[in-house]
Amino acid sequence: MRFLITHNPTNATLNKFTEELKKFEVNTLVRVCDSTYDKAPVEKEGIQVLVRLENPIAEAKFNFSHRYR
Repeated sequence: MRFLITHNPTNATLNKFTEELKKFEVNTLVRVCDSTYDKAPVEKEGIQVLVRLENPIAEAKFNFSHRYR
């Protein structure tokens, strides 16, 4: 398993971004930041886009605090 860490693309830079992903043989892209682009063009190129929590630490704190009230 290999990891490629990149910046957040925008719709304006998505074509170049997708080219770079294909260059590095990326087949799964995991979003860990706010969405800044439409994932459909990336998926059209055969790259699966997984959406993670927008802020996993804040989400964990929220779940913990509500569970133990």
